Amino acid sequence: MVYNAFVATERLGRFRFTSKIWHALWRKSCSLIHEGVATKIHGRTAEVNYGFPYPFIARQFSSFNNPLVEIVHQTFRVKKRKVTLIDVGSSVGDTVLLIEANCSGMVEQYYCIEGDREFYSYLTANLAFRRGIEFFPVMLSSHDAPVPALVRTHSGTASAIGDEKIRATTLDKILFDKQRIIDIVKIDVDGFDGEVLKGSKNILRRHKPAVIFEWHPLLCQRAENNWKDHFTVLAQCGYTRFLFFTKFGEFNHIMIGYDKESVEALADFSLASKQYEDWHYDIVALHPENDVDANSIADCAYAKAKRSPY
Repeated sequence: MVYNAFVATERLGRFRFTSKIWHALWRKSCSLIHEGVATKIHGRTAEVNYGFPYPFIARQFSSFNNPLVEIVHQTFRVKKRKVTLIDVGSSVGDTVLLIEANCSGMVEQYYCIEGDREFYSYLTANLAFRRGIEFFPVMLSSHDAPVPALVRTHSGTASAIGDEKIRATTLDKILFDKQRIIDIVKIDVDGFDGEVLKGSKNILRRHKPAVIFEWHPLLCQRAENNWKDHFTVLAQCGYTRFLFFTKFGEFNHIMIGYDKESVEALADFSLASKQYEDWHYDIVALHPENDVDANSIADCAYAKAKRSPY
């Protein structure tokens, strides 16, 4: 009741005269309540950890996740068949719930990968209604080796910055031998996206899927990973078109080829900006052999008219 009351009144957290009170009460509730709660995500009842921010963000920013919705729609339209989607960093299943609500009948198979144990338990429970999902409770990296354990950076996500080490594997190792064509790869793993891509080269070269990943220089820095690795790997695998979207899902610009100086300048801005807190981008990468139109992805016309923003 408490969590859903905050979701229902999230607008109060944006108004000048009620913001401080709303946020103070929200922070207090997060410090006191540490159990799972049931809420609605894209029309379905889902269990999440108290403090999970997605329902709030999706209500505040109608453009949030528009690029992903548009990729699914455009890929389905171009290929004229249901598509296969890899979801790395599946969290509680909100990505699948988003796609199922807004791209009904467009996805044949999901591969959901989540290394956080609590999130994984919610993920499997929340998506039990849907056939055609394979779950993997693993950490992904560039190679088979120990990596830092996941640590919660806030209630909605975890980053591999822990002191302990846990075993990781690669996306190539768990999915390369699958018979299905891989159409879309979505990665959101808080500063480890470049490492995941480095462990996906065989899939990228063989299937040439559309790739959408979070590019977050600050989290890369905290995880001691290079924020240029994402582009280096994709360029090595033949990707030439990079569409930058703001962290709110609004189109920003297109980069043709890997322009190292531009990427470095954007990283400097993201790290140094005081005006735009926690600045980062969601980036769509397209291979020249992928017939999906980059301008259609940038426009996000289908996604802007999506039926279920939250």
